[in-house]
Amino acid sequence: RRDFVAQIVSAVFDVVAAGLTLWVLLPSTPVGFPTFITVYAAALLLGMIGHTPGGIGVFEAAMVFTLGRAVPAHEMVAALIAYRAIYFGVPLVLSAGLLAAFEGRALRRRLVSRQAARVSQLAPLFLSLVTFAVGGMLVISSATPAFWHRIAILRNVVPLWVLEGSQVICSVLGVALLFVARGLLRRLDGAWWMTFALTIASLALSLAKGLAFVEAGVLGTLLVLLLVSRRRFNRHSSLFAERFTISWFVSVTMVLILAVWVLCFAFRDVPYTRDLWSHFSFDARAPRALRATLAAGVFVAMFALWQLLRPAPGRFMKPAPQDLLDAEQIIRAQECSDAGLALMGDKTFLFSESRQAFLMYAKYGRTWAALYDPVGPREEWPALIAKFIALAHKHGGRAAFYQVRANALPLYLDAGLTLMKLGEEAHIALDEFDLKGSHRSHLRYALRRGDKDALTVEVIAPSEVPAALPALRDISDGWLDSRDAREKSFSVAAFHDGYLATQSVMLVRQGGQ
Repeated sequence: RRDFVAQIVSAVFDVVAAGLTLWVLLPSTPVGFPTFITVYAAALLLGMIGHTPGGIGVFEAAMVFTLGRAVPAHEMVAALIAYRAIYFGVPLVLSAGLLAAFEGRALRRRLVSRQAARVSQLAPLFLSLVTFAVGGMLVISSATPAFWHRIAILRNVVPLWVLEGSQVICSVLGVALLFVARGLLRRLDGAWWMTFALTIASLALSLAKGLAFVEAGVLGTLLVLLLVSRRRFNRHSSLFAERFTISWFVSVTMVLILAVWVLCFAFRDVPYTRDLWSHFSFDARAPRALRATLAAGVFVAMFALWQLLRPAPGRFMKPAPQDLLDAEQIIRAQECSDAGLALMGDKTFLFSESRQAFLMYAKYGRTWAALYDPVGPREEWPALIAKFIALAHKHGGRAAFYQVRANALPLYLDAGLTLMKLGEEAHIALDEFDLKGSHRSHLRYALRRGDKDALTVEVIAPSEVPAALPALRDISDGWLDSRDAREKSFSVAAFHDGYLATQSVMLVRQGGQ
């Protein structure tokens, strides 16, 4: 309870401090702080419901709409921009510097401390966030007018078509970065290379479209972060095979809506006519921004349509006979008896490139659940885990691993997964186990009862199992009927003739039956 109260107090303090920062940034307002903080908290909640990064777009729209009568729109927008810079921009720059320092140290030493390793593991998540923010910056900046004195300099340096094309292409590249950021989150090698190429191109175009030195500096910082974090992106999977979630498309759409709003606000004094679309000149800042925003919108629409028209993922197929044979050979070469559940035939197999290791999985809704750790040589596990995660994401699913062992947890953490403890498993040291003591009296009684009832134990070889299957099936069906149950699957063994015939079976007989 004490921790809960401390968390509540900390959260309230954080919200009040952030709201006070924005309230102080307003030049003048008749709205008192109690009323303002209520509106601020409601806008934060709407931003969270909107599922956009940092509530961008939704939060700003809620603040402007709610306080529009009390605070002039231009003053509110200016305060919101300053607030974002203080509460998000400055921490982002500081975090980027710290990440670059940790990654640079790792590159120099090749061996980092545990603390540095933990921090640098956040590189994919952090770079994904930074790339998304940079993409949004490019889209929104392309919808704003460039400074007149910079346009005057460019007039004497570059032809008109370079200026016009740079702004449109820069907007499209910004949208591309919004989508590529998801690939960075998945640690895809192709996403890193594409982000690197898009950043270099955007850096050049940001100067050509209006000598945007601040944008160029941000893009240069992103380049440095990409270079020092290169080794974190080692998954060789197709970026174009990625399926984007609805929430990601909503985030991109909110950035686009914000860009349209900024466009309308920045050029509110320019009357709209159809001639704006075909007006090309160095002084035509509004038509240039209009075309750039349209290009970004068309790119988003085309990408969404392409995702929508992609073939749906195929149905899960039972493993082929050859796959079962290969899996059986791998299982018999290692010590984990649980892996024998693969031979039930109710799970799909994913083999490593060498076919020396595999994992078994099934699909439940959007979840692709792999049972146990990969089976086979341990050196094959990291690539196989990454391959499975990429396969699930390719089909719009989410990867999960069920009942993994403690010594393999670092592999899943490195793959970007999180851990959830569902239970524990008891292990008995047979070389130390005995029936002595009062706490095991019930076991001694069961053993004596077995002797009294003339029970015998017999282990039959796999070759003898088919002859015993009819009698065993009657026993299994009777047990299920007595408990009004049915056969289980996936992580629990079931009565399958083929599965039982692959292994030795222990029989308990009474009177020869």
